[in-house]
Amino acid sequence: MNFLIFGGWGLAAILLVVIMYRLRVEQNLLDWLRDRPQELPPDLPAPLDEISRLSYRRFERTKKHKKRLNNYISLFRELIDAMPDAAFVIDKQGRLADFNHHAQLLFHLNHRTDINRPIDHFIRTESIGSFWQHIQQNHLFMTRLIVDDSHWLEFNIILLSQGKILVIARDMTRIVDLDLKRKAFIDNASHELKTPITVIRGFLELLSAQNLPEYMQVPMREMVKQIERMHGLVQDMLKLASLEEVESAVKTEEVLLLPFIEEIVASLLPQYPESTGIKIGYVEHITLQVNAEILQSMISNLLVNALVYAHSKNPIEINAACTEEWCLIAVNDDGIGIAPEHISRVTERFYRVDSGRLRVTGTGLGLSIVKHGAEIHGGRLVIKSKVDLGSLFTIELPISRVIKREMEPQN
Repeated sequence: MNFLIFGGWGLAAILLVVIMYRLRVEQNLLDWLRDRPQELPPDLPAPLDEISRLSYRRFERTKKHKKRLNNYISLFRELIDAMPDAAFVIDKQGRLADFNHHAQLLFHLNHRTDINRPIDHFIRTESIGSFWQHIQQNHLFMTRLIVDDSHWLEFNIILLSQGKILVIARDMTRIVDLDLKRKAFIDNASHELKTPITVIRGFLELLSAQNLPEYMQVPMREMVKQIERMHGLVQDMLKLASLEEVESAVKTEEVLLLPFIEEIVASLLPQYPESTGIKIGYVEHITLQVNAEILQSMISNLLVNALVYAHSKNPIEINAACTEEWCLIAVNDDGIGIAPEHISRVTERFYRVDSGRLRVTGTGLGLSIVKHGAEIHGGRLVIKSKVDLGSLFTIELPISRVIKREMEPQN
């Protein structure tokens, strides 16, 4: 009996020792997982040794992934800070989430105090009201920023995941100032040249009417030709300056398009008697709400551009029709065409294509006038051309400019 009792106590003692050992081993495993997972795992009995080895390998993989991710983040931060533009991220509540070095300098930001503060607290503009509300509706715009002094900034809005927005702000102050100075110079030069050219032109007209000796007639014709060219240049410069000053509140009136085009064509043809002529093709019977003077200048410049530059084999053709979105006024020729590398630049001021095949005397401002005139009306100028096949110049005006429309064509 005593033997049985002693044996029972001995078995209990052995079990207690085994349990305590097991608890100690498990505690060692937990301590290692919690405090020292970066170290090699302790020696443990099976199957805990397998668990520790798997945990260690997973930790090593995670550590490598984390290091790689941190490297990517550091590289991305370096790239963002190296950008020449200011960049910042706004969360879906309109609060500042992050920014780069240039944004810090431009907007006087501080990572410790400004993160999670409303973006409208940092960005104040002259005209758009709440910056946060504005960027939710406009993805590209330019406005004057009020900080310590005034800056012109172009904002490019990029939508990110989770409702966040990346804003890239480019400081356009120097470019805008240079553009304003250029416009002021052209405007002032145009006005300064207008009076003396008008006087010289008048005297040349008087002299041309006289019975001049034959040896003076050729020089006189050349002087008249050059002064007319200068007069046209000044007029175009003044026209372009006035278009650049006009904003959305342009004065408009109703214009019945077909007779309007017919009148323009009738006035131009006598000026170019050696041309192949102008054909009025399909013109939809529509009435536009536009600035008549600007529209007349746009259409005239397209037609004159084709007459002077195209050297078309057949009459230049003008057509007009509407789509669901646009009213299209197109001038088509089958002349020399424009090389692809020039198409994007022909609307620049004073830009002319030197093909080496013809001698032209235009001012280099006509297409720029057309482009500005279209933009004032909310439209655009579209150019399609192929060398030796011809060109198609299309004024696209918003369909909202059409106030009356009949489907019957009038030719």
